[in-house]
Amino acid sequence: MNFHVPTKPWSILYRTYRETIPEVHQQLESWKRLADEIPEQELRNQAVWTIDDKDFHCEGGSVLALLAGGNKEAFIRFLCAYQTICDYLDTLCDKNDSQDPDDFRALHDALLDALTPGEPTKDYYRVRGGHDDGGYLHELVKECQQTLKTFPGYPAMKSAMKELAQYYVDFQVYKHVPEDEREGYSLPSMKNMPRSIRSCVGMSSHVAPLRRSLFIVWLPMQLQSRAPSKKQRN
Repeated sequence: MNFHVPTKPWSILYRTYRETIPEVHQQLESWKRLADEIPEQELRNQAVWTIDDKDFHCEGGSVLALLAGGNKEAFIRFLCAYQTICDYLDTLCDKNDSQDPDDFRALHDALLDALTPGEPTKDYYRVRGGHDDGGYLHELVKECQQTLKTFPGYPAMKSAMKELAQYYVDFQVYKHVPEDEREGYSLPSMKNMPRSIRSCVGMSSHVAPLRRSLFIVWLPMQLQSRAPSKKQRN
């Protein structure tokens, strides 16, 4: 399938505004409706607030859908579901008083499961216990799994995606433990972590760019088997 890749700033902005952001809003509205049905008020409030407050993450990431050709809609579905998991879990960790690294790691198992089609969902709240989100987080994970299966390049990218996801999970644990415990805190994936990513340790402001790097690595899976020729670009 032939598709046009915009190369000029004005055309990128125009097509993002007209083509991808409206689809992002549709996806997020769908997830927000599901979040509104969460039986536990605290989780419901946090899930709804996260979507309302952090929708710009998905809006910005959707620009990459312009490179996805015929997989544009599926890319946006994955983007919105995965980014919503990231933002929701970040909110749960920020607003939790326990600062328990085991709890943070259990919650973020959702991000690793989301990148593994066929992996059964877990009780991601198992450490903090007693929480019922009505299946909200499970549905987000399953949406990611289902969309990943539609991309022919996924098997080739799976290990790299999960490696980056593990870096992000470790950073989230590190970021949310008490500050006086961070010095000397050992990240399980630190040994093999690229220097460019390792330099971000301790700088929580760099965590969001790391999260978005997942999509940059994941992007080649969306591309058609043959890159567009110059005649197909505008």
